[in-house]
Amino acid sequence: MKQLFLETICLINGEFCRLERHFSRMRTTAKTALDREIILDDFPTHIPDNYKNGKVKCRILYDDHIRDISFQPYSIRPVQSLRLVEADELDYSLKYADRSALERVLLKKQTCDDVLICQHGHITDTSYSNVVFENEEGLFVSDTYLLNGTRRHELIANHKVQVRPIRTEHLKNYNRLYLINAMLGIEDGVIVETDNIII
Repeated sequence: MKQLFLETICLINGEFCRLERHFSRMRTTAKTALDREIILDDFPTHIPDNYKNGKVKCRILYDDHIRDISFQPYSIRPVQSLRLVEADELDYSLKYADRSALERVLLKKQTCDDVLICQHGHITDTSYSNVVFENEEGLFVSDTYLLNGTRRHELIANHKVQVRPIRTEHLKNYNRLYLINAMLGIEDGVIVETDNIII
């Protein structure tokens, strides 16, 4: 079976957000995984009229061509607790359409809403987002991650967050964390207090 990759792009009132960052990641993925250039000539695609208002998730499946594009209204999933889970061998450096490896890690969340994944003692991501830590010094992202998300990349490039090593023993140095991804920004306020990270 051919390997497929996934790209999720946010639309706000019919406008694609961070489109060139997403295209850049798709090009890098195709070149890295397939040693081919991806064909993006037919994108942006036509957006159905019923998805031109509000926040909408555009989901793209691709290899060296775009294979499927779908749209759905986006609603924020509340997350209030995370379980710290070690997953040293997990590889999600490319955004694979097959998320079974992540789903296996997610099974370890038990009664928590999601997992906070660490590798060799270093904090990375949740099962579906990067994380931004906050304390009295400001906003920080870990220098380790499973996937370098487009919003994480943008926040770093715009100097909105600082990058530093964040290990599991450093969690006590932060008050809370924000979940961010293509669909979620810091301003959306999906916040987990560090007291609600179960170790």
